[in-house]
Amino acid sequence: MSTAEILGLSYRYPSSSRADIGPLDLNLKRGQVILLTGPTGCGKSTLLRAAAGLLQRHGRGQFVGRIRIAREPEITHSEGSVRFARTAAGGPWADPALVAPSERVRLLGFVSQEPNDQIVAATLGDEIAFGLESAGWDSQSIRERVAALLRSFSLPVQPKRSTTALSGGQKQRLVTAAALAATPPVLLLDEPLAQLDPSAAQSLLRALKQISETGTTVLLVEHRITTCLPYCDRVLLMNDGKLESDSTPADIPVQRFMELGLGLPVLKRLEVRFGTLEDARRQLLEPTGVDRVSARQEAEVLVSAKDLSFSWPGSQDPALQSVNLELKRGERVALVGENGSGKSTLLAAIGGSLPRGSGGRLSKPELRVDGRCVDVPQDPDLTLFCGSVREELAYGPLEAGLSEELVGSRVAEAAETLSLSHLMERAPQALSRGQRLRCAVAAALSCGPDILLLDEPTSGQDTEQIERLMCGLRGPAGPDRLLVFATHDLDLALRHATRIILLGGGRVLSDNTPSAFLFTQQNDALPMPPLASWCRDEGIDYARAHAAATGTGEAR
Repeated sequence: MSTAEILGLSYRYPSSSRADIGPLDLNLKRGQVILLTGPTGCGKSTLLRAAAGLLQRHGRGQFVGRIRIAREPEITHSEGSVRFARTAAGGPWADPALVAPSERVRLLGFVSQEPNDQIVAATLGDEIAFGLESAGWDSQSIRERVAALLRSFSLPVQPKRSTTALSGGQKQRLVTAAALAATPPVLLLDEPLAQLDPSAAQSLLRALKQISETGTTVLLVEHRITTCLPYCDRVLLMNDGKLESDSTPADIPVQRFMELGLGLPVLKRLEVRFGTLEDARRQLLEPTGVDRVSARQEAEVLVSAKDLSFSWPGSQDPALQSVNLELKRGERVALVGENGSGKSTLLAAIGGSLPRGSGGRLSKPELRVDGRCVDVPQDPDLTLFCGSVREELAYGPLEAGLSEELVGSRVAEAAETLSLSHLMERAPQALSRGQRLRCAVAAALSCGPDILLLDEPTSGQDTEQIERLMCGLRGPAGPDRLLVFATHDLDLALRHATRIILLGGGRVLSDNTPSAFLFTQQNDALPMPPLASWCRDEGIDYARAHAAATGTGEAR
């Protein structure tokens, strides 16, 4: 039984000369978890927004085709005490772009790439209740449903908790809970794992699988393919605006995925290359005489913090507690930890962007930052304001008074490093989220910073673009730049960092080289990727094993 149908769909943005997606047809069956993946910028988010009825409602582009969501005669929410009769208007199918808001919230749930753009209320309880009130639930049922969802999504159980006091991952879980509140038959999720730590990502996927077993259809766009596969019924591969394949997880076209630079289970790739994992173990254990180490002892200290503490307004729990660290020129420092561990707050403290005069409490007996510091937040849209990618990349150098020749050189180098050369005349707001993020990072690079701060720099990126981005950041200026990046991707940290700092409860729990982190980390809330667990068990260097499996250059 179908829950949704997409028929003859094509869409062209106003700034495009040809269709950005389509033509395509898609049938979404009841109770399935469907993964939609593909290279960055291939049209996945556009397809999802079309399915949600948002392109037709707000867009100015050219839309062709039909989107239909199945209406059901009634729906029962999870506590079993409330029933809602569907209206008969429009028969058994509805176009999500045409129905009233009160009907839309019962028809489908939609979660965008940026949770901050979707949060409309000041407290957790009001955020979840908003859709329920629109759908006509009574006050007692709303209270029960809000309490149940706060527990189910591992959110603070106080409904009056401020939404501004949440971490990025907690906000992601909040908007997902709110989208599900009125139990719609279709749930559309755009990069729902992007800001979640590994444990939280697994927890959300389990919850989505349980929801699908009650009849809800879940369509999620994701680049974290390996994480999603065990929970999916179907895998849709999209490329250049069209659907190339529709398969089960067991039958995905592996060769095509690899050609498009998409992530697949790395242990399987290792086995394919060497014949068996035992053969791989024997060859990878051979010594290379190369080991990644942190910056030289004599390197200049660019960031020094002693007893740094901070509490967000409205939160009783400190976001940072007595943090002591020194960060040196030439280091690539990965900040890892669970959602809410303090990663983004520490970056904001270093970058000088913590809120002032808003009730937050910053205690910094000594925080010293030397050199030009540029930060890129989780939401790239907060930094993009020019009419074209070229203007974005040139803005910083021009403001610094550099010569026209030097500005042009920096812009060209940053664009090439971040794979933006073919998008230079496009408006940043017309790009995919992954492309917008690369634009924001490239704009920061063109400023020639001594210190570059990145918050989740690889969200929305396919595997190939992640490699290009991280290797590009180690380019000509890499040895003289301090790079500090917060990430939930332990694979990324183990391959590209020279130093990994684990945060928990706002405190520094450990500070090690990647090798020491791999062989000493025992935090169940931060599970190792499968390849990392295998390397730890076999005593093998992680970066070398990953390079052997994927054919990428070994990180140094």
